[in-house]
Amino acid sequence: MNELHIEPDRYDGNPVVPIITSESIRYKGSDAWIECEIGDDSDFAIHFDAANGVVDHTSLETARSLMVAIRELDNRVQESCAAECRRTKLHPRNYQSALAYVVVLPGRASLRYFGTGVNTEWDEQVRFDGDKWELLPIGVPANP
Repeated sequence: MNELHIEPDRYDGNPVVPIITSESIRYKGSDAWIECEIGDDSDFAIHFDAANGVVDHTSLETARSLMVAIRELDNRVQESCAAECRRTKLHPRNYQSALAYVVVLPGRASLRYFGTGVNTEWDEQVRFDGDKWELLPIGVPANP
């Protein structure tokens, strides 16, 4: 049986932290984002809620904290995919993935992944508990 190959520590968000500033944000209507590079991905973006036309300081701090933790969070997502691959006995290509972008919300975030072996995409929900980021099981709401 093929085993899903895990790439530990494939995303280092620390170099992104200094560019998470209000000056780096791009706006289009109520959409706001910062384009950046993470790992080997030069098309990565951090999205924010800007319904009121502005991204607040707290959201920027949340994004910085998330980028510091993204390596460990992605490692957990990969471990979860490997466990599911073993459980289902499906071909590992069904669980090969990459991080597309993140959406930062108050106290939580959504990590958007896309399949690199099959055509699929999904969100992993994470929540900040005031001390660390927590990857939530599928189906558990991330509302604080």
